[in-house]
Amino acid sequence: GRIYDVTNFYIATYIEGSPTYDFAIHIENGERVPLTSRQSDKGLTGYILRTRKPLLMKNPEENRAFHEREGVVSMGVPAVSWMGVPLLAGSELVGVMVIQSYTTPDLYTEHDLNFLFLIGTELAFAIQNARLFEAQQKAIAVAEDANRMKSTFLAKISHELRTPLNAIINFAYLLNQNTEGALNPGQAELIRRIEESGRHLLGLINDILDLAKIEAGKMELNLEPVELIGLVKEALSTIQVLIAGKQLVLNTDLLENTIIVRGDAKRLKQVMLNLLSNAIKFTDNGTITVKTTLDMSSGMVTVSVSDTGRGISKDNLEKIFMEFEQATKADADSGTGLGLPISKHFIEMHGGTLTAESKLGEGSTFYFTLPVQSVSENKADEQIQIAHSVSKDKTKVIIIDDDEETRILLSRSLIGGRYNVVTLQDSRISLQTVKSVKPDVVLLDIMMPNVDGWSILKALREDSETKNIPVVICSIIAHENKAVVIEASDYISKPINPKELKDTIHKYAIPGKTVLAIDDDPNALEIIKRILDSISLEIKMVQDGKFGLDAINADPPGVIILDLLMPGMNGIDVLNELKKKDETKDIPIIVVTAKELNKEEHNLIINNTSALLQKGMFRPEDLSNLIESIIKKNKVNKKP
Repeated sequence: GRIYDVTNFYIATYIEGSPTYDFAIHIENGERVPLTSRQSDKGLTGYILRTRKPLLMKNPEENRAFHEREGVVSMGVPAVSWMGVPLLAGSELVGVMVIQSYTTPDLYTEHDLNFLFLIGTELAFAIQNARLFEAQQKAIAVAEDANRMKSTFLAKISHELRTPLNAIINFAYLLNQNTEGALNPGQAELIRRIEESGRHLLGLINDILDLAKIEAGKMELNLEPVELIGLVKEALSTIQVLIAGKQLVLNTDLLENTIIVRGDAKRLKQVMLNLLSNAIKFTDNGTITVKTTLDMSSGMVTVSVSDTGRGISKDNLEKIFMEFEQATKADADSGTGLGLPISKHFIEMHGGTLTAESKLGEGSTFYFTLPVQSVSENKADEQIQIAHSVSKDKTKVIIIDDDEETRILLSRSLIGGRYNVVTLQDSRISLQTVKSVKPDVVLLDIMMPNVDGWSILKALREDSETKNIPVVICSIIAHENKAVVIEASDYISKPINPKELKDTIHKYAIPGKTVLAIDDDPNALEIIKRILDSISLEIKMVQDGKFGLDAINADPPGVIILDLLMPGMNGIDVLNELKKKDETKDIPIIVVTAKELNKEEHNLIINNTSALLQKGMFRPEDLSNLIESIIKKNKVNKKP
């Protein structure tokens, strides 16, 4: 290394094609000089920028002669000794480095110039890297801003779309329930199509929002133990309506084991429904087969959905898991092409894979795998059938009857989203099963082999764990008096009337009825009122957060239904205020909103409310079920 006698030193940075260069460092007589910009075509620095060549001026005479010969315009104080080099990072010119002396001639040599050029090359690459890093950071910031804007836009537009869709879908549903009088068949069909189209549009909106969350890395799973075979059966039950009218045969080959996976039941069912609906959509006639297999060596369970439809070509098979891609151009009008990519993301988030096999004209098979948490054998001797993916918010009913047809009839009578049903054939294990299941209501036959219903009822009443569980006698013999003596809650004679059955269960499982709904949207309030009218609840409605809070403080309700996006005091503000007071902090709250929640809002709601329903994404019975469950759990007093 060398120590140079320097009066003036600077590094000028330059962007090719720019009319100016900027001083990045400028020191004169040991003092820092304020950084400025200068024209890139002036002075010796401009000459180096133009020629990309190092330059050495040993004395004033040589300096003046050079200026005159090359037509260089002088800048600043003339130097006695001057040396400058271009800063070249490969072929890119990023600036100039200069040292000069105002007092001593012949201070620098050609060797010094070469040494300075080597230093300048290292410096040039450092400047280039710094610029690339800065450009990258700016690009990241721009992308993050764009992503935030996209997320904000999607959240806003989803709310604006879901709010009217909530009204369209649910008013159509209520009309088809003949709430405003009986419809003729033509009217009912038109209303059904309105509801169906609304739900289809909602599905498209949800797909776009799911994809946006996945791309932003904000998709989160609600992981819990899920009984997979039951979930598959639920999906199969859901798509039965899609098969109607088509010449399709649905075959199943499902494991009889209880397969527990750790997963998000909602998302796994979404995947299953997507694969099934695709198979149905692209198979006009033929067979659809759903199969499950278990590989104990790898600890993975595989679910496959096969069809004998038109199939997919090899070229198109590679595209079907890409966003907005579809198997053929003919499919472009039948969806967004997002279902399979989203399903693939969900399965991979669960630690599994989603793949496909297909031959054009012969059909397709889609497979997804999941890690298994546990496997157990179903015990045939106990003959207990438990509803799968059990929701803790549904009324739990156990049916004890030796007759298979009766068990099926009772179970089907309770289908509709309001109940979790457990059926038991062997009366000998009734007490232990009831203690294990802990039902809200027991439906009990009397005439059974081994142990009759009266003995079971007596055992239930004598056990401290089961003595307060309502028991409804369901028998061919109507023994109302004996039911009272043995302390049964009620009885129903066969043949079973489904409405009577539901009414009887409600009578014992739902001891309360007060609800306050707070929402600025009058359509949303009207929908809530009509839904809850069907279960005879007293309903108060308020269209303002502040007035809602005042109403709660004046007369605390049993349950609050709360929207989030409201002018003035919004739902989050109301929620925070309620949690501050002992009188209101424990009131069950159901949030019903069209808002896309961020993580902070989601956590606040999950930790401080009883439930969260997304507008347009729940069916009317979901809300009434939830209200009934909350009222029951919290023992809300009946209104006179």
